[in-house]
Amino acid sequence: MLLDDKVDLRIAADAITNPMTALSVMKLVRDFKPDSVILDGAQSSLGRMIIQLCLRDNLDIIVIPQDDSYAQMLKKDYGLSSSRIFNYNVENFNEKFATGIKDYQKSFYISMLGGDLPGKIL
Repeated sequence: MLLDDKVDLRIAADAITNPMTALSVMKLVRDFKPDSVILDGAQSSLGRMIIQLCLRDNLDIIVIPQDDSYAQMLKKDYGLSSSRIFNYNVENFNEKFATGIKDYQKSFYISMLGGDLPGKIL
């Protein structure tokens, strides 16, 4: 991919690195054969690419945005159901999340946020 010299380096890195990372992650997902994909950091550029690839591959995706404004954006942009979006900054996140994923036997968790969230998910 050739980019104009005037392109900001951060934008150029996103244009090259994120698509390759998303495709690599999706290879792992397909090899694992989960019945759902759980994605935190869903509002990031990489997260949005992974959402698009999951939807293209008819994978059931559960997203964990940082706040309600991102949740609304994901609903609007990707047609995601409220039952598949869990804001981790709400008081009863653990209960809502556990209830929302109870029917899945095998999930693939993609974490891009770190902190204590992966411990709550796993």
